[in-house]
Amino acid sequence: MVKLIVRRFVELLIATFLIATATFFMVAAVPGDALSAQTDKLPAATRAQVYQNTGLDKPVLERYGITMNNMFHGQFGESISDPSVTISSLIRDRLPASARLGIQQMLFGIPLGLLLGILAAVYKNTWLDRAVTIVALFLMSIPSLVLGLLLQSYFGGKLGWFPIIGWPSGDQTW
Repeated sequence: MVKLIVRRFVELLIATFLIATATFFMVAAVPGDALSAQTDKLPAATRAQVYQNTGLDKPVLERYGITMNNMFHGQFGESISDPSVTISSLIRDRLPASARLGIQQMLFGIPLGLLLGILAAVYKNTWLDRAVTIVALFLMSIPSLVLGLLLQSYFGGKLGWFPIIGWPSGDQTW
């Protein structure tokens, strides 16, 4: 079991590295850059200074090395919309809510999936088995973001069971 966990963790690291590398080079291959729209009206000297401060004046491979080194050390840079805020602090601020949502999803989804899977196996080749299989395939084919918006619209908007936006605090949490 430990061997499997270690292997999966190594695969996770490799996949993360490959995705980060592919994303970096795809963004670098797009004509223009992240600052061109914001710096078009600036004087040439100021624009050059901005590019030097952000590192966009360096060659692509050098920027890639700097980016990978920074990511390895947990330094993701500053926010483009608010340079006084670091990306790491944005992640740190939002991580508890994301973890809570993920844990709630697992506490709901895993038992439900196990129950439906057991029912489909016990009643093999019956209408229940076919219904569970069709519903599962249908739900798996819908992107999770779309399914989440549909469920939010129905349970929050139509039924009014949950708030549509925001994060409840204090005694409002359920």
